Amino acid sequence: VWHGVDRPSTTIMTMADGGLANYPGWIAATIMDWEKKFLGQPVVDFTRSHSDIPIFVVSAYMFVIFVAPGWLVTEGKPMRKRFSFWNLILAVFSFIGASRVVPVLIKAFMP
Repeated sequence: VWHGVDRPSTTIMTMADGGLANYPGWIAATIMDWEKKFLGQPVVDFTRSHSDIPIFVVSAYMFVIFVAPGWLVTEGKPMRKRFSFWNLILAVFSFIGASRVVPVLIKAFMP
């Protein structure tokens, strides 16, 4: 387990403490140093105490999805470049995310 927590906010096992031993060599080789030292419990504690943040973020996202496109109607070409750039950013972000998640999923589903 990467960040095995016996009870919330008590014992945290990082990958550097032995959680990395269960991964095959090729997966362990893809894990970066900052990931080995990452402690997720402070993030969990923060999100537990600030439950209003997801409501705000989802509301802002819904606004962008449903209202902003009406503001962006133009003659076509200038927006095409912006949307192409936005799609490139999303593709790079997705590729990086997949490179971090897929090895862990492979480990989780390996017999």
